[in-house]
Amino acid sequence: MITGKKQGGLGIKNLKNQSKALKLKWLWRYAHEPHSMWSKVIKLKYGEMDSWVTKEATNPYGVTVWRSIRNWWPFLRNHTTITVHNGVRTQFWKDRWLGNQNLSEIFPDIFDLALHKDRTVAEMWSPQGWDLSLGRNLNDWEVCRLVEFFKRLESFQGLKEGEDCLRWTEHNKGRYKVSSGYKVFINLRGIQWTMPSKIVDTLSSWEEAGIEAKNRSFWRTIPACIWWTIWRERNARSFEDRSRSLQMIKTDCILLLCFWCTKSSPVDAKAILEVLESC
Repeated sequence: MITGKKQGGLGIKNLKNQSKALKLKWLWRYAHEPHSMWSKVIKLKYGEMDSWVTKEATNPYGVTVWRSIRNWWPFLRNHTTITVHNGVRTQFWKDRWLGNQNLSEIFPDIFDLALHKDRTVAEMWSPQGWDLSLGRNLNDWEVCRLVEFFKRLESFQGLKEGEDCLRWTEHNKGRYKVSSGYKVFINLRGIQWTMPSKIVDTLSSWEEAGIEAKNRSFWRTIPACIWWTIWRERNARSFEDRSRSLQMIKTDCILLLCFWCTKSSPVDAKAILEVLESC
């Protein structure tokens, strides 16, 4: 029924995915309308996480519309980059403005040495170049890494008039459209997935997939359970010459999840099963 008419379907939209796309629209508007009255009210109520979004709405009582919208920020962030103009809203190290990763992820070694980790692009830039202050002198083997870092910055053409803005990577004009967001959700199950090369990318993908999990704290515990169980099995096979079936490994992983979750907070088995069913 939701298949397009050109493919022989009825073209009826999936209302669940349409709802998700509309929630992304409100996050997009919040990031692009910082001076509007409604966004000021939201900001005052929840506080700012950064220039683009509020802090998470963690109030366990009642149902808030903004909480359900705010939960989709990790998804929107993974499908946007920042176009820098005056550089005031863009964090130099922690925002994605030079490619699909932020500079702290690409150059973690240089980031660790930096004295000013929370400065914006505007604060770091001057007509004479970048104001990069390091906590110590570089060792010989770190000089090449710093050269690579500055080469990465060469593509930046300098500050200009206007406010920084998000760019939606799923549209050729960089603007978020509900129809474009809807297409992304339809395609999530139909694309060929590839294994991320870095742990941070794996966790980011897992966080994105678990946006609608009923208990996100349990959801975030699952990767650690999987990795720990696999690590123990690897050691048993390598050093003790014994192995178990895949079903036994899965059972161990589930038992470990139950143990960790019930130890950290008093929850019942039903809540854990609900999380496992959503995996």
